[in-house]
Amino acid sequence: MKKVIKLTIFILLLGLFNILNVNAATLTFDGDKVISGSNTGTNDIMISVISGEKIKKVEFSIEVSDSSLVALSLSKESSLAGNVNISKSSLSIADLENVFASGKIATLRITNNNLVVGDSSIKIKITNVVFTDEEENEIPGADYEKTITLVPGTTSRPKSTNAKLTGLSVSVGNLTPAFNNSVTSYKVYNVRDTVKSLTITTKCDMCNVTIKCELGCTNYLNQNKPELIVGKNILTISTISEDGSNTAEYELIIYRGETTDNSPYLKDLVVEGFDLTEKFDKENLDYTLSVPYDTTILEIAALPEDENAEVEIKGNDNLIVGENVITITVTSAETQDKKIYNITVVRLEMEETTTTTKAVVDSTPKKSNNKTLLIIIISVISLVIIGLAAYFIFHKKKPKKR
Repeated sequence: MKKVIKLTIFILLLGLFNILNVNAATLTFDGDKVISGSNTGTNDIMISVISGEKIKKVEFSIEVSDSSLVALSLSKESSLAGNVNISKSSLSIADLENVFASGKIATLRITNNNLVVGDSSIKIKITNVVFTDEEENEIPGADYEKTITLVPGTTSRPKSTNAKLTGLSVSVGNLTPAFNNSVTSYKVYNVRDTVKSLTITTKCDMCNVTIKCELGCTNYLNQNKPELIVGKNILTISTISEDGSNTAEYELIIYRGETTDNSPYLKDLVVEGFDLTEKFDKENLDYTLSVPYDTTILEIAALPEDENAEVEIKGNDNLIVGENVITITVTSAETQDKKIYNITVVRLEMEETTTTTKAVVDSTPKKSNNKTLLIIIISVISLVIIGLAAYFIFHKKKPKKR
């Protein structure tokens, strides 16, 4: 029982020691709570040292919730050694015989950038606090946070002259190419035909944005959420800079469902004067063909699904006797996707013949056909004569008896 009591007392004393160490000192802000537009406010960084603690060194960082609204600068008290920086500061007593006493150790200057339209607030924080005592023990300190109110100044900032978008995205599908403020034409693929609308998000420097449906879609109720038709939808995004001096225009084409636009496939493949052995299918990339000996060049019509795709045909001339491979490379207009179709052409030897040429209808009647027709006519005439003779023989009137 005595051992349990001793262990409990030891744990309590250890916990109390840790508490005392953690609270050896604190850092806080003391200063302006409201800063008007374009003005600079100050907040002193104060150290409060618990009685009996001997702090030789202090480390800390400063954080702000929105660095675009304010500018920060930090300076230390002249009596202290070390460096101060917003990201990390380290201060110590210049006189090694002394320790920190409660009071000001640094000053944070906060300049309102005058970007707020109405009253707004930011948070400044002292964080990553570490105290070092005279025995070189590092004691972590608590964070401290303060709210500063920013008020617009009486003088307004200059209006932006930039009309270019700084961002463009869609909620469904793939934007091609990826957004770049120097690119003004975009397409959206991979929107399923079951998707009836999507959301267009634009970003710019305080500019005015207008989105208008030019073909297919409608966006009367919400310009950022057009109702799409199946197929091609064309929209124009127009922007005007905040000061009204500059404009910009962007084209956005959205495909709902399957589309051949930007396709790397062929729509049709024809070899003039010959039929391919296989029936054309855009997914099938390999075909065969035999041609007679006197054929040394082939005229090939390769029609792409996308009229803007690039088609390159190689190997269709100077055919040798034997096997030749003709390649048709289709490259999509934008994504540079490629499909390569192959036609393996066999040019026959001089004495060989081929049946791959298109059939020619022979209008001259064949002799065997004429002979058969003559036999049929003679047979019919004979049957008619025999029938008439039988009629007269069996139906002749007999003479009456006297």
